[in-house]
Amino acid sequence: MRILFFITIVAFTLRGDSTDVKESIDYYKIGAIGGVTAGAFIYGHAIQNDIWWKDEKTDFFFNWQQDWSYAYGADKLGHLYFPWLASSLYGELFQWSGMKKNDAFLWSGIVALSYQTYVELRDGFSPCCGFSWGDMIFNTIGAAFPLAKANWPALSGVSFKISYYPSERFKNNSHKVIIDDYESTYHWLTVNINDYLAEENKSFWFDFINAGIGHGVKNLDTPAPYHEIFLAIDLNLNAIKWDFIGWKILQKAFSFYRIPSPAIRLSPDFALFGLKF
Repeated sequence: MRILFFITIVAFTLRGDSTDVKESIDYYKIGAIGGVTAGAFIYGHAIQNDIWWKDEKTDFFFNWQQDWSYAYGADKLGHLYFPWLASSLYGELFQWSGMKKNDAFLWSGIVALSYQTYVELRDGFSPCCGFSWGDMIFNTIGAAFPLAKANWPALSGVSFKISYYPSERFKNNSHKVIIDDYESTYHWLTVNINDYLAEENKSFWFDFINAGIGHGVKNLDTPAPYHEIFLAIDLNLNAIKWDFIGWKILQKAFSFYRIPSPAIRLSPDFALFGLKF
C-alpha cells in the first residue's frame, strides 16, 4: 500500500486534467494502471507475508473472539481508510484513462475491495489472524465511499486522513514500521466547511481551513486501554493555487495525510495542542 500510494500520487499529478471529456477509453493507459497494480499487489503480498503470514497455515476460520478487541477497535478505522485511499486514487486514474466518473469510481472500488478481500481470505488461513467480518464491513465502506461521494452532494466535503506520531512503545521497538503501531496512528474525518456554506457566506471563511475529528488509542498493552478523541484544524492545501508540479504533488499527498496543526483533545480529558501530529 505504501508503494502504491507514492506511485499513484505522482501518476495522478502528471496525468493532466482527469475531468477532460474523453471520447473513448485509452487501453494503453489502462494497461499502465494494470502494470502498477500488479507490482503493488506483489509488493503488498510480500509485506503482509513478512509481517503476518510467515506462521504455518491452519484450516480456514473466522476470528469472532478478537474481531472487535484487537487494537481496541482502532484497526477498523484503518480498514476503512486504506480502501478509501486506494479507491479514491484509482477512481482519478480510471477517469484519466477515459472512463466516465461513475464507472471509474465503481471499478476503483472493486479493485480496492478485491485486494482487501484477498488479504482477509489469506488471514483466514493464518493462526495469528482469522477472517474478520468486522474488517470486511469497514473495507467495503471505505472502498465504496468515493462512489457515494461522487453521487451524493451531502458527502462532497467529507474526506478521511491519517497521521502518525511515534508512541512510547514504538520507540521501544514494539513494531518494525510505524504504520503497524496503532498507538502511533491517528485517523481523521475531515470536513471542508466551505463546501457547505451558502455562496454569499463563503467570503467569511478561509477556504484553506477545514475541520477535523480525530481518533487514537493508548495503553493497548495494559488492562486499561482508552480512546482519544480530538477536534482540530485541518489544512486544505488544495485551496492554495500554484501551478508548480512539486506543489501539486504536495497538494495531492496532503489531501490524504493530515498536516500537523492546532487541536483540542476532548477525551479522555481536555488538552490543548499547539501542533497535533
